[in-house]
Amino acid sequence: MKKKKDKILECTYDKDTHLTYIKKQTPYGIFEAYTKPIEEDLDVANIWSGGVLAELKCDLKSLKREAYIKSQRVIGARNVLRTVIHNNIDNMTPEWWDFVVKLEREIDAQDRQIQDMRAIAQSYPKFAAEEVARKREIRKRWETKNDTDVK
Repeated sequence: MKKKKDKILECTYDKDTHLTYIKKQTPYGIFEAYTKPIEEDLDVANIWSGGVLAELKCDLKSLKREAYIKSQRVIGARNVLRTVIHNNIDNMTPEWWDFVVKLEREIDAQDRQIQDMRAIAQSYPKFAAEEVARKREIRKRWETKNDTDVK
């Protein structure tokens, strides 16, 4: 089965307010996000920076939805596992025990993936600060290069 790709449905940028809006469709739903730079970041505000950060917000919303869905599956798998063990503890064949071990490993792997997703979702403020710093560095290099070209 082919995995669905994300698709940006709408993107707008207001030059006066520096407000960027993104609407993005993912396999987990349609998400919207806005970004607006704080006063001290207006020197590097543009559609590209705002778009990157707004799209990241959409991705984080999608990631949170995916983590929630996976966590519900983990809860269901654990319930199945408990039921299988509880109802068949006296009759467990080696094949059943192999199934139980395999299912428990899969549940643990899903749990780790969910924790990783939640950790990524917490990293937005750091990423936004790094993006602004990177834009400032690019602007500084560009201005320095243009100053030397003019002289």
